[in-house]
Amino acid sequence: AITSYSVTAYDSSGNAVTTCTVAAPATSCVVTGLTNGTPYTYKVVATNAIGSSTASAASAAVTPATVPGAPATVSASAASATTASVNVGASTTNGGSAITSYTIIATGPSGATIVETVTASAISGAITVSGLAPGAQYSIKVVATNAVGSGVETVASSTITTPAAPPSAPGVTSAAASGSTSANITISAPTSNGGASITGYSTTFTPVGGGAEVTETSTT
Repeated sequence: AITSYSVTAYDSSGNAVTTCTVAAPATSCVVTGLTNGTPYTYKVVATNAIGSSTASAASAAVTPATVPGAPATVSASAASATTASVNVGASTTNGGSAITSYTIIATGPSGATIVETVTASAISGAITVSGLAPGAQYSIKVVATNAVGSGVETVASSTITTPAAPPSAPGVTSAAASGSTSANITISAPTSNGGASITGYSTTFTPVGGGAEVTETSTT
């Protein structure tokens, strides 16, 4: 009866690197001590009470790899009320497999995130992240991804605050004449204050048949 199997890893020069041995009837083992990104072939020897067999034919080359390391740096600045410009320093290690993309994660004050994924080559220049809220603070981190998966986020984050923007348009809920020369207007607040408190409203009255417009300003 077969008592054990031994698997030996060989480098591209044919040198034995490390061996894993398991007792039968197990038919698999984990070969450790390999270098990520380096191809290896494998040969197996079976052993019984009499001795060991000759080695099997070599397997196809297999290259071990793991997820990439964290990107080296991240720095960001607000480009507009809703966008940020982000510069990313490449990961110091690709884990033995080429990095295919970088994902930028911008986390706002409520914990909501904006995610932007770009190809690895895109980090040679600044990356624009869109969809941010005006007048809000964001913490920005980056993750690298290769064929194995995504690594860890940058240890340090870059924090930005987008500038405030004008509010969105308010609505007119109702309009009714309140006298011969006056009207009562009810306003619905804008859906967005642009990241800053609204300080007032301006209402413009335009005569239907033509004539000079009249504008009234209110703080409520």
